[in-house]
Order: sequence, then C-alpha cells, then structure tokens
Amino acid sequence: GESLRIIAYGDSITAGGEASDPKLIFWERWADALRAKYPKAKVETINGATGGDATVQGLQRLQGKVLSQTPDLVLIGFGMNDHNRGGPTPTAFAGNLSTIIDRIRSATGAEIVLFSAFPPNPKWHYGTHNMAAYAEATEQVAREKRCAFADVFNLWQQCAARKQPEDLLANNINHPNDFGHWIYFQALRSLGL
Repeated sequence: GESLRIIAYGDSITAGGEASDPKLIFWERWADALRAKYPKAKVETINGATGGDATVQGLQRLQGKVLSQTPDLVLIGFGMNDHNRGGPTPTAFAGNLSTIIDRIRSATGAEIVLFSAFPPNPKWHYGTHNMAAYAEATEQVAREKRCAFADVFNLWQQCAARKQPEDLLANNINHPNDFGHWIYFQALRSLGL
C-alpha cells in the first residue's frame, strides 16, 4: 500500500528504443506486473535513460536524471555502448557501475537492480563483440555491491540459439524489438519481486 518510485537508468535500450508502444518497454511491463501484484501500492515509473550513453555519461548525468528524483528503486542498464570500440574496458566499466551504485545509495538509499545487455548483431562493425565480458562484469558488480541482478545476457543467448539476430532486433543492430523487450521483462520478472 505504499508508494514506490522506480527510475530506469541507462542507454537507449533502457530508454525503450524501438519498442512499438511505450507499454511494451520491458521495465514498464515489469512495473505493470508489480501494480497487478500489489494493487494498493502506488508504483511510479520515470524514464531516466539517454540514448547513446555509456557508463561515463551515466556518471555525468546521475545527479539530474536520478539523484534529484529521490527514487526508491533504480534499474540500471548499461553495457551496449560501453562495449563498442573506444569504450571503457570491462574493468573500467565495472568501476563506473560501482561508482554509480555508491552515489545512488549515498544520496537516496534506493534499492538497485542491475541488468546485463545482450550481444548486438555480429555484423555490427562498431562493437568489440565481447559482450560476455561486460555481462560478467555487471553480474560481478551486483554480487560485490549486493544488488539484485537480472541476467538478460544469458536469457537472450538461450533465445538467440534458435533465432536469427533479425528476429530479436528492431534496428537490426543493437535495439531489441518487442520480443527482445519481452526477454528483458522475463529477466526482471525472474527476480520474483
């Protein structure tokens, strides 16, 4: 019966890139599931994500996009742009995630859910095609910081084993289509909240 303010923070995927309807963005679907499970609660969602952002920009935008909004729960999803050529190494990426978490907790006391990213189309020439290392770094940070972790990477890989990249991607590069957003939603739902 209480209020819950959720902020989704991350890159264009987190912002809902390529979902055909805002209701199909994975974290909106998850919030709707929470509303159905807890009908007396007031669940509010805020889209704090910015297309093109990596964790470096995530650190820069943190005050305005997250801390000033006094969230109760922050869903953090970076990795796709971090893993591109010229982006931070997996170690630096993990350090940035840790700093983001520390700053959120220090300023707001909010709970945090980290979620990994999926590998983009293998033909994408800007990617390092080492998303497994960034997904592993995300999971490791979640363990070290004692955050919930939604394993999108491995769930995506299970689905992708029977699909072509084009079956899961709306832009044929690195944005999930509605089915891809459903995979993210399933990863969040598996947390059992």
